[in-house]
Amino acid sequence: MSSTVPNQPITANFLSHLQTDRLTRAKAPQLLETLIPLIIPFPSLTTKQLSKLFRKVKKLKQPVWSQLALHELTYLGWNDGGNQKKYLVIPDHDRLIGIQGDLAPQTVKGVCAICQTIGNVALFMSTTKSSGLGPYTRNGNYICRDSNQCNRQLTNPQALADFLAVVRPKR
Repeated sequence: MSSTVPNQPITANFLSHLQTDRLTRAKAPQLLETLIPLIIPFPSLTTKQLSKLFRKVKKLKQPVWSQLALHELTYLGWNDGGNQKKYLVIPDHDRLIGIQGDLAPQTVKGVCAICQTIGNVALFMSTTKSSGLGPYTRNGNYICRDSNQCNRQLTNPQALADFLAVVRPKR
């Protein structure tokens, strides 16, 4: 065993318990929890950092950080029900970007553009400007109303990248 891999005991323990003939449905979640120390959590942002991502928002409603399991998040999303807004913080090429959009009040059963599963979705629409002098355009898609649930169901990060390309086209 090489000493250059600091987390090798965790992975070795995981692999030694990963015997399909002895692994039960009840034991599988417990076994997966042993891998949590290897997960890089979503960064916890300060109020100032979050405000920089949403410069045009005057009164930004902050997410409740104490209720978030950062090691379970691929992206950060929260709703401002009073204004019918949804805020998303998404990793994009080694940096975080903030997307603000209108979230339709109607919830329907449908396929989420981010996690690609069927659930309670609402239309998310963001306003973008393609160039400095060009007109504003509204782009969007149906996404899960509950971002935490969406994160738990997200298995393909490419779907998140595809959604990002729709709501925030490259300039």
